[in-house]
Amino acid sequence: MHRLSPAVAFVLTMALMAVSAMRHQSSAEDMLVGKVRVESGDTMKLGRQIVRLAGIDAPGPQDSCRIYDVTWPCGRNAKIALLQMIAGREVACTPEGKAGKAGVVIAICQLDDQDIGEQMVRSGHARARGRYGNAQVEAQRNSRGIWGGLNPSGQK
Repeated sequence: MHRLSPAVAFVLTMALMAVSAMRHQSSAEDMLVGKVRVESGDTMKLGRQIVRLAGIDAPGPQDSCRIYDVTWPCGRNAKIALLQMIAGREVACTPEGKAGKAGVVIAICQLDDQDIGEQMVRSGHARARGRYGNAQVEAQRNSRGIWGGLNPSGQK
């Protein structure tokens, strides 16, 4: 059995690590940047590309929520909250893989170095799905949005 010299083993290890890092790192080419049109509380259109915020699920624009005997347009409120958060500014989105069948890209989107999905969960306008658990606990604890408030400010 042949043994590799320590120098050759080191070079091979470094090469494998570099290839692995390149495969898992998003390039600037993958990034989607620009002004968006808000479709719902978790979906935007950047040019012709539909982008869904990764890790969250917001009520659809036509959805209503019910708290006690009061029904309110939580889906519309989620869309308005995202519109107000973005306010015509540029968004930078990093896709989490290839577009699905419908061409929708699932992405982590940033606005002024803040994670948009996390902010939607923290404000109570979306549920956490696989991430942002601490933000959801905070929203629930403070009865924000879908967790008990009747308006986007979280007041009952």
